[in-house]
Amino acid sequence: MRLSELIDFTLKPERKPTPLDVYRSLFTAEIISDGTNDSIHISTVFGDTYQTVMSANQSAWYRNTKPEDKEDVALMIASTAFTEEILLAYLSRQPIQNHLATIQSVSAVKQRGGKFALRIVTNDGMSMMIPMGDQDESRYRILSPKDTQDFLKNLAVHYLTREDARSIIQRIRHNTQTQLGYGNRPLPQPQNFTPQIATAFSINFANVLSCFNIDTERGENREWEVGYKSQYDDLDNKLSGTRISI
Repeated sequence: MRLSELIDFTLKPERKPTPLDVYRSLFTAEIISDGTNDSIHISTVFGDTYQTVMSANQSAWYRNTKPEDKEDVALMIASTAFTEEILLAYLSRQPIQNHLATIQSVSAVKQRGGKFALRIVTNDGMSMMIPMGDQDESRYRILSPKDTQDFLKNLAVHYLTREDARSIIQRIRHNTQTQLGYGNRPLPQPQNFTPQIATAFSINFANVLSCFNIDTERGENREWEVGYKSQYDDLDNKLSGTRISI
């Protein structure tokens, strides 16, 4: 067999860039079916993996999508199902605030019922209480006294970063709600998103990620570092460039 017979010289149509390309740089998404339920599974470039069972709405959307669009739909389902996990992973590596520098003190406070909460006091005197997660509390209980302070400081930074992520997510939800004409009606939970809501939300999220200085070829300067008044204001929410039709 000649070499030319082994090479496919057929010109492949080049896929146009879309806002969803930022996801391709950061994670892969796979739909897995066990014959009863569909699950969405992602593997991030940071080595994290997440999986959850898809809702009937999500499964129907994916199954009824043309083959050439299934990858994009899987990315959109994944970005709505794991928004907080994805954003927290990025902000942990590229923080928008130096939380460690703002913490004056941190301590563990035992509350009624025996559960612990984290008391964080910042340099400006502001105090906040954040309940500990079960896994974090279990780790804290077995630490030696000399290790507790570093653990609590790192945990405080993690919790504050998570609050940053949740604030950004609420802004994305609000922008999506406004774009789709929801008025004062809140968006449903992500597992109940219609294809229209999921498309708008995932593209808004992708545009936000593209503004972060993350380790991808498409990372750009953070908007708030080039003149905007707040890290949560003026996040890009344009819906141009996608090839997905609803």
